[in-house]
Amino acid sequence: MKINDKNFPLFPILSVFILVYLFSAVRISEKKLDIKPEWTIKIDENAVMEGPLTEKLIPFRMNNMMGYCTQEGSLVSLIPVEQNASISADFWALYGKNAENTKFFAPDNTEQGIIERAGFPFFTQNGIFVFHPGGASFSRHGERGETQWDYEYYAPLTAFSASEAGCTAGFADGNLVCMDTEGKIKARFYPGGSETEVIFGAALSQNGVYAACVSGLNPQRIVAAELEAGKAKIIYHDYLKEESAEQTLVRFSSDNKYVFFSGKSGLTSVRLADKKSFFIPFKGKILDIREFGAKDIFFVLSRDAHRYTVTVLCEGRYNKGAFSFQANSAFLYADRGCIYVGADDRISKMTLYFD
Repeated sequence: MKINDKNFPLFPILSVFILVYLFSAVRISEKKLDIKPEWTIKIDENAVMEGPLTEKLIPFRMNNMMGYCTQEGSLVSLIPVEQNASISADFWALYGKNAENTKFFAPDNTEQGIIERAGFPFFTQNGIFVFHPGGASFSRHGERGETQWDYEYYAPLTAFSASEAGCTAGFADGNLVCMDTEGKIKARFYPGGSETEVIFGAALSQNGVYAACVSGLNPQRIVAAELEAGKAKIIYHDYLKEESAEQTLVRFSSDNKYVFFSGKSGLTSVRLADKKSFFIPFKGKILDIREFGAKDIFFVLSRDAHRYTVTVLCEGRYNKGAFSFQANSAFLYADRGCIYVGADDRISKMTLYFD
């Protein structure tokens, strides 16, 4: 399914597609997964809601705009992005190429604090981080911008992600460092095995038990390790047939059952309980992975030129349906059985349920 005309509403097309395709295609454990379209808003034509905020907000960023909307489809804020920006469900900030003393704001646009350290802010649901000038160090900050701890290294930082358990950082010399929320090192190791040692993607599981990365060139491999007593034990690794010398998405599921590695021609998932891996072909670049919240259902956003695709992935390996649309920019967000899909200037909400 394609959306060839960007001016044609996204919502009706998704509605038709879902009813005729996903409704009959997705079955898990003899139960049918149904996807019900709820609403679509056009952000540049929607009035910004005024008054106190009483519900969880959905952050979005598309093209040169970002902001928040409610779960019911009301626009809360719309912020022009002229240079660089970072946004999460809790905070947002605009900053230039020489960022210093960066002010950051809550979703209702009230100033929340100032990050006095020089560097680029990065907001996630698991904390505030700043990447310092020089590219080899970073720090974690509190809700008012105060520095909680920092980490300095000599090689450039090439991969980073945060979870409830802490964060993991990969460097150009092939070092992977895993830390808890207090900045204490849980483990660090060099996956090795390649002519060129560099970490292209990294992740730490939500429980802090596992770390994973895409490591090296010639050959390049995917690695999952178990962290215990300050050491990392590699429990799974495999070589990639097609190598990529760019940052790569690595993501653990929230229940710590799966870890996903994106690649040039698809997605590799590893089921950690029995160390079994599965390869799911994808066309284009994988941009994001979001969770339904139960039933081992995931949503994958990929892009091939200006064609974006949202794919329903079940049990970490089964492609159970997809819809595509044309856009210059897009995003995917999931929360408690709902998905929010953005395309250029529109956001659509869909609710998922079983019958």
